[in-house]
Amino acid sequence: MRYFRAHQSENTKRIKTALMERDTPFCGAEVEIVPYEGSCELALYSVVILSTSAGTRFVYRSPTIHGFLVGWDATCNTFDRCMKELFEYVCGKRRDTHLLSEKNAA
Repeated sequence: MRYFRAHQSENTKRIKTALMERDTPFCGAEVEIVPYEGSCELALYSVVILSTSAGTRFVYRSPTIHGFLVGWDATCNTFDRCMKELFEYVCGKRRDTHLLSEKNAA
């Protein structure tokens, strides 16, 4: 939790910059602590909140991004890998997810 808070602003800026460099329907991103609804358990609580120009907000939660945001030192938690995974999920590149297409989804 301390690592997350110490790097929250920096990680928000990095993720937002990566988001702006791609053609996505998102205009904003922030990292935050968001427990699962109805739970006091803090497993995978570090999330990226993505927002569209229409004001819709999406919570993106994964073990990889959580590990990166809380400072787990593992090769699977690198910034580049986290961003690759995030874009695969939110832009519909993964077979199990079709949240938004990369263009014209806002």
